[in-house]
Amino acid sequence: MEYIKELIMKSLIKVSTLLAVGVLTSQIFAVSANAALPDSCAKDAKGHYSAQFEVPCKALDNFLTTFNAKDELPWAKTLNYPHVRMSGNQVTVWQTPEAYAKDQNLQQLAKAIGWENTRWDYRYVVQSGSDGKGNANKYHVALSFTRLDKSGKPIPGHTFDSFYIITNVNGHWGTQFRSSMAGSLHGKSAY
Repeated sequence: MEYIKELIMKSLIKVSTLLAVGVLTSQIFAVSANAALPDSCAKDAKGHYSAQFEVPCKALDNFLTTFNAKDELPWAKTLNYPHVRMSGNQVTVWQTPEAYAKDQNLQQLAKAIGWENTRWDYRYVVQSGSDGKGNANKYHVALSFTRLDKSGKPIPGHTFDSFYIITNVNGHWGTQFRSSMAGSLHGKSAY
């Protein structure tokens, strides 16, 4: 009987330890999920990006500048094609800048939520890939952006963690894949 009690106690200790580790791990992930990552695109005192991250940072600057201008075709031309966006469980693919621009209406976004422009909160280059000859051809970027109203204040509920893949297609660096927690206002909108 003593042997059975000892086995039960050992089992309870193991289960308690596993539960404690599980709770601790989930708390760590919850904290890291809500904390900003380092910004790979922070500029130095002279206003320059680090040489290591200049390419993806400039491609993302282009993306955001044209997005904030609310002009769909120039924005679409900052992307690479086929362009893929995953929003929620929906995956949408566009083959050309013209097809992409046709599905967007940035004025509708502005009206619907009082949006004026968007800022990057951080852009963290997770990894980069090369073509096998030492030339970079792809960057994976974890990022966060916030939509702002006309007074420059964050619009409540409009800060989104996202994951972008920046690629080099025929010499053009642009975003080719985006996965975001931002939804769509209608159909194939991608903002």
